[in-house]
Amino acid sequence: MASAALKRPASPGVSRIQNFDLQGTIQYQKDCIRNRQYDVLGRLTNLSLGIDDNAEYFRGKAWERVSRTSKAYGLQLEWDQKHAPWIGFCPDKQTCIFPSGIQHLPSVVPSMLKDFRPASAHATAEQPRMPQRLSDYSSGRLMDVRGEKGFVILQPVLACIIFSHVAGGTLLKLKGAPVLGRHPFLMVNPFGPEAYIAGGGLSFF
Repeated sequence: MASAALKRPASPGVSRIQNFDLQGTIQYQKDCIRNRQYDVLGRLTNLSLGIDDNAEYFRGKAWERVSRTSKAYGLQLEWDQKHAPWIGFCPDKQTCIFPSGIQHLPSVVPSMLKDFRPASAHATAEQPRMPQRLSDYSSGRLMDVRGEKGFVILQPVLACIIFSHVAGGTLLKLKGAPVLGRHPFLMVNPFGPEAYIAGGGLSFF
């Protein structure tokens, strides 16, 4: 899934997060998880983001880190299958949930990067992966009414690639689509596994 390096122009005109029933959306996801009302799709191994002019990767050190990885990966978050978060589909057929949250940071394989040189000629696929900082892709934070609990916001979510164990290793593809002008965005608790996708809709390719 290689993509061109991150460049400043050509932002797709991402709408900023607008007022809507976000609390209700989160509560619906919590209820589905608690009541086990979802179909397990598999493990999320790749999440593709569109460009947001207000994201951290256009500033300082985040620019340097993301520009390096984007040469091979584009604006994508990767997980190996062992640590990829489980993802499920709710009864409304447009809401994805993380039954156990996102417990591990995404990571990339350094050998995919053009400026990486293996330390040994005998380097294998077991080489350590390079963690991706979610804060580098952040478009801001969303705080609760008490200002005590916040989520890092990553937007817009364009597509998800899911490794389906129930379908014999099939790769499932979900695409993000705006609903009432709002693109899907990923909310992640930076201090715990709690995570949600809200804002828009997700459907199979």
